[in-house]
Amino acid sequence: MKNSKIRFGFSRELDSQLSVSAPYVVTCMTGNALFPNLTDLTAELAVAVPVYIQALEESATRATDSIARKNRCRATVLSLLSTLGMSVNAAANGNEEMLETTGFPFAKTPGPRAIGNPGHTFLKPGIASGLLEASVKPAKPAPAYAFEITTTDPTTGEEVVWISFTSKVGKFVFTGLVPGKRYWVRVIAVGSRGQRVVGPISTAIAT
Repeated sequence: MKNSKIRFGFSRELDSQLSVSAPYVVTCMTGNALFPNLTDLTAELAVAVPVYIQALEESATRATDSIARKNRCRATVLSLLSTLGMSVNAAANGNEEMLETTGFPFAKTPGPRAIGNPGHTFLKPGIASGLLEASVKPAKPAPAYAFEITTTDPTTGEEVVWISFTSKVGKFVFTGLVPGKRYWVRVIAVGSRGQRVVGPISTAIAT
């Protein structure tokens, strides 16, 4: 896992979950030779966790004061877990082998956002000779588009060399075209992480 990180936010966990995950972190971090500078933080958490678990057991009576005490103890554990987790990430600097020894769960790495097909490419003459305006109207806009043009008919089986131009919007004007010559155009939707979706090819004669 490249540049790995652990997740240290446990606020969404139920008490039944936190009462298991917090002690596990204490067990893994106590005496962990890979994190010698985090001994004091780990010791603080080791003290706070049993107090929280005891308060949790006492809150089963549903007495108002016992629930309030449990909530205070829970907040203390969450705060210590967050501080310790941030320190773990900083010390490990993305080292997965080190992070695996901490008892903290790994943070999920967000995948690339799905991008849709740019759809049909609309072509129309530009405002002057040698200009050709291309545009797409995708259902889901992409971060960028590559507008590509060629003079080779892609259906002939010949090798096609596409000349590419990048645009942040779904419109581009090709310039310097030869009037009376046929061109083929395609648009590629480009995602934020380089993912590409190629749209259908359109053709037009430059004017």
